Amino acid sequence: MRAVVCLALVVAACQGSPNQNMLPYPDWNGPAVHARHRGDRGLDVELVAPTGGHTFALGEVVMGPYAVELRFAHQRPAADAIVTQAITTHRVEVPAARLGEARTVMVSVATDGGPLRLALATARP
Repeated sequence: MRAVVCLALVVAACQGSPNQNMLPYPDWNGPAVHARHRGDRGLDVELVAPTGGHTFALGEVVMGPYAVELRFAHQRPAADAIVTQAITTHRVEVPAARLGEARTVMVSVATDGGPLRLALATARP
């Protein structure tokens, strides 16, 4: 009986509550998104589009208790648009003042007005 009670306690302890500091897994499935830390504690975020005609802009900055989330809007060209067939890099400079003192930066992107998807998370130096 004692072994059964101990086993039940161990199983219950292992389940516990979810870690509140866990970050979600990236679920972005669009063009490549990169981040580069700048010497002034700012951040450059780049979307590498496979063709011309794409737009990429910072919309909202959401400060959380552990991280700052940068929410970007990505617009693809219309299906019938005539676009250059060249890889195009769209860079957005995010000043350090917009990032606050957050140690973690999450970059989420919504394509064509769809849902936000986490593209990357990075720690600040």
